[in-house]
Formats: sequence, structure tokens, C-alpha cells
Amino acid sequence: MVLPMTLARMYQGVLVWPLVLLSVLNASTPSWAFQHPLEPSPTPGVINAPKNENHAPILDAEFESWLSNISSVWGLKGLSIAVVQRHDDESWQMETKGYGVKNEAGDPVTHETTFAICSNSKLFTTLALGKLIDEGATLPNSSLPLKWSTKVVDILGDDWQLEDKVAERYADLIDVMSHRTGLPTHNLGWLRGDSTAQAVRNLRYLRPSKEFRQGWQYSNLMYITMAEIVERVSGRPFIKFIQEEIVDKLPLSSTTMNSTWARKSGHLADGFVQIRRNVSDGIGLMNSTYEPTTFFNDEKLKNILAGAGGAIMNAKDAAIWLQTLLMLGRHPNTGESVIPAAAVLQAASGATIESSDPTAPELSVWVYGGGQEQYAYQGHNIVQHTGGWRGWMSVISRAPQDGLGISVFTNWDEGAYVMDIIKYYLYEKALGLPHVDWSSR
Repeated sequence: MVLPMTLARMYQGVLVWPLVLLSVLNASTPSWAFQHPLEPSPTPGVINAPKNENHAPILDAEFESWLSNISSVWGLKGLSIAVVQRHDDESWQMETKGYGVKNEAGDPVTHETTFAICSNSKLFTTLALGKLIDEGATLPNSSLPLKWSTKVVDILGDDWQLEDKVAERYADLIDVMSHRTGLPTHNLGWLRGDSTAQAVRNLRYLRPSKEFRQGWQYSNLMYITMAEIVERVSGRPFIKFIQEEIVDKLPLSSTTMNSTWARKSGHLADGFVQIRRNVSDGIGLMNSTYEPTTFFNDEKLKNILAGAGGAIMNAKDAAIWLQTLLMLGRHPNTGESVIPAAAVLQAASGATIESSDPTAPELSVWVYGGGQEQYAYQGHNIVQHTGGWRGWMSVISRAPQDGLGISVFTNWDEGAYVMDIIKYYLYEKALGLPHVDWSSR
């Protein structure tokens, strides 16, 4: 099977809990599996339309027919999709829809349903630092200004200790946010401790697997470190800073890093975790059994992982967020700068080569900035990030030069494949690109 790079990396470092796949006999799809109002079409959709210049809907009947076919192959649970497009006349086309089921009871997903977006939270963390830099914030106990080139040790002092003393002394904010410190994933490292500060202090016990700046290695621990830096520089708890400086100012009315609040709202989807699979049927995940799970019940875990993967969002807010990013940090309605344009551009800039070997002819090399990766799809520049946790997957993606943004959220353990299939199909449909059958690949 040929996988796009975003799929290949989902299980290398994104917040994905290790999956235990058990082969059993007579496993079946529960009655609350993906249900769609349209009957599956016999063949996948074929896209021959030109670029969407007549403002025609993207999430139309043709798309829903194609999606029904995909659901019959992959056995989806719930999906939430947002598509935004800025036209030449400066008008915006906004589409948000929900598909499938939100929970075991079979309640439908709507554009109000919230999903854990996991590592798509990392962009909030990078942009928080960008705001502090733009505002001229100074280092703790110093008059020196915070910069992207500021050394981490100059902010955190003795709490920042690494086995690699070169990395310890010279790692700056760019190194940390672009995953080139030499530390591998070490995902279990953040379980030992009760705060971001303790998680940072524990870094001294973790071994590097590459030399400093010699390669890209995804690390949630570095974004936990960045959240701690935001706290120390701003003097505010990280979650409070994100809420007050970004979420409330746009506003993203349903976005939060407080999973308790999200659950109480009644809009939070359950994640579906695979517990059994009948592998004798070969390709396809229809013959699997899932159980629902909730997101971040542990208050300690919620706080420690906020900067790396704690955000929760719905399609309506994703549309606003995509608009904001396409407008380089400006409020979609007022045009006021909420996030410095320089920070949005810095996050997307390629500081580290993520993959130098394109995994398909339609794709380019991938580079990583800060909570954003950049590549080309059929000649169109794409800036995005994916996210995953046990029971949730997300992608928030945009084509800046085309004024197009797409998000796909799912509450399904193995949604990484499907969200990429859907994302590329929507790019093809909106931009009039040749259709690639990623599902069969």
C-alpha cells in the first residue's frame, strides 16, 4: 500500500496511543457504525470540473455520494468537515457539515459537534510564542527580549538539562518547535510527573537518538516545553493564555483546552477505539469491533499535554480558524490583527526536512516549521498539520495561494487513512485537479 506522507507519519510521533490489534473470529460492525443518508454509489466519484470559480458548493450531493462509497469500504464512525474558500471578489465561501455518529447511542454528528484535534493544538502553542515575541516580552528575570533565536536554557535555566550537552546549550525556539533537538518521541516520558515543569525537568533522563540538528524526530515533549515557556514568559497559565489571547479574541466559541468543560457542553463526541479485528477478511476495517472512550479524563494529563495536543474544536470554529490563518492572523470579520502575520509565516516556514523522499508522484518533499508542515499536492502548496489520539484523528489544512482551507475531524481510531482520502478529494474538487484514488492505493 502506498501511503501519503501524512499517513506514514501518523504512527511515528503524533499523539497516537499504541494500538493493540487483536485477531478474533466473528467480529462484527456494531449497529452504531457510520450511517449516511445517501446510499453508497457503485463507483468512486470522478472529478473533471474546473477550479470552483462559480462559487458552487463543495460539500454537495456528488461529494456525499462519493463519501457514502468510501464509508462502505472503510466503515467510518463520525466525521466533521469544514471547507472555506476566498474568491477573487474577496467573498468567502464557508461550508461546514457533520456525517455519521457522535456516540454509541447513534446521535448524529453536526457542525456543532466537538472533536479532540490532538496535535493540531501545536499551532496554538507556536503562535502563543509568536504573540509574546511580537509584543516585546522579556525573559524571566531579565530585560532581554524573547526571540525565535532565544536559547531555551536562557529561559528555563537549570530546569532545562539534556543528556546531549550541545543541544542543552544551543537549542533555541526554532530547534524545539521544528523537532530537531535529537530527542526521539519518548511519548511515555510525560507520564512521569504532575506538571509541565516536571515533564521538562525529566528530559535530562531521556536519551537522544540523533545528533543535535541532524534530523527531524517528532516530539510531544518539546511542545510541552514550549507551553512551559509560554507560562514563564507571560506569567499566566498556558491554557488561560491561549483562551484569552487567541480563542476569545476571534472568537472560537466552542474551542477549548478544558476537556471537562467540553464534556459538560454536551457537544463532545466520543472516540471509538478498536478492540477487536477479524483480519481473515483482508483489506477493509468493516469487520471490527469498537468501544467508545472519552478524551482526557485525567486532569493532570489534560494540563501536561495541553500544548502538545489538548485542544477541542468543532467544524464551525475550524472554518473561522482556517480563515484566520489564510488571512495571516487577522480577524475574519473585522480585519483586526489577532495573531502577528510574522508568527503565522514562521510557523509554516520549513526549518527541518521532515521527509526528503516523496511517497507518491503527486506529492513533494515535506518540511516542518512549528506545528505546521508544508508540501505540494499536484503543484499546489499545502500547509497543514495532523493530529491523533486513541479514538480521534484530525487534519487542518490550507492552500494559501489558492485561498482554500479544509479540515476533517473524525472520532475513529483508524481515521488517519480516511481523513487524508477525504482531504485530497476535496482539494481536487475545489481546485479542479485530476482525481487520485487514494482509497484503493
